[in-house]
Amino acid sequence: MPAAPGDPPTEPLAVVTAAPSESRPPSGSSPAVPDGSRPPWTFVDVFVGLGGVLLAGTVLSAVIRLTGGQLGAATLVVAALPVWIGLLGTAVWACRRHGTGNLVTDLALRFRWVDLWIGLGAGFGLRLAIGIWTVLITRLTGQLPQGNLQDVLGENGIGRGAVLVLNALAIGLVGPVIEEIFFRGVGLRGALASLLRRSSGHARLADPRQRARIAIVATAAVFALLHVSEVGDLVSALALLPGLFVAGLVLGWLTIRFGRLGPAIVTHVVFNAVAVAALVAVSASA
Repeated sequence: MPAAPGDPPTEPLAVVTAAPSESRPPSGSSPAVPDGSRPPWTFVDVFVGLGGVLLAGTVLSAVIRLTGGQLGAATLVVAALPVWIGLLGTAVWACRRHGTGNLVTDLALRFRWVDLWIGLGAGFGLRLAIGIWTVLITRLTGQLPQGNLQDVLGENGIGRGAVLVLNALAIGLVGPVIEEIFFRGVGLRGALASLLRRSSGHARLADPRQRARIAIVATAAVFALLHVSEVGDLVSALALLPGLFVAGLVLGWLTIRFGRLGPAIVTHVVFNAVAVAALVAVSASA
């Protein structure tokens, strides 16, 4: 497996301070610092990010409520802004605090052409599996799962013209990229670093593969829980959350396996793009 910058010999992702051979920073990044002079990466950064999402959402809601603003066609994008600000802002802050300040270097934010084919296969596969799961839940409960996206989009669905393009980009591209930078970038790296620091006193954590499994499960669980607000009843939760957890497992495995974020980002984009296509089809037939 190709190593990401800063990898210790036994880890698939960069999780600790840079190795001596990497003392010269990449072009355009912040100057490197002596080993150990910055706080270590930690999974706590994930909860800092979620706190940032909550704070940004609270402030935005207060502003809209106090000004009496009507968002109209921009509802979806504006509703997503607190999430984007909180997650991406945390990623930038974490890289500056723990690494070089360069997201590409610190989070292995790299792509290869093969990532397109990996993402297409994994994205369509995940969407198919979750579709089958949703059908099973519907037949077992006799109820059709409902999300809150229709409430956000309103009567016109995903929109028309420029609004359609804006909403499609928000759902299918911007959201997935930012979420992968945060969860599989900051989240996986922080989880691996935290587990590595505890490995000396725990025989189970001495195996890097075991640390990778725990880190993948932890980030997948938080990833699924971030979407709890998208469901309004138990049936919808049973249909959506397990599927998102499995998607998080696959996205985490891809990142660990290939040592970069490219495969996970493309997979997430394809996964969401299929949903966008379905929304467009529904809106067109309405």
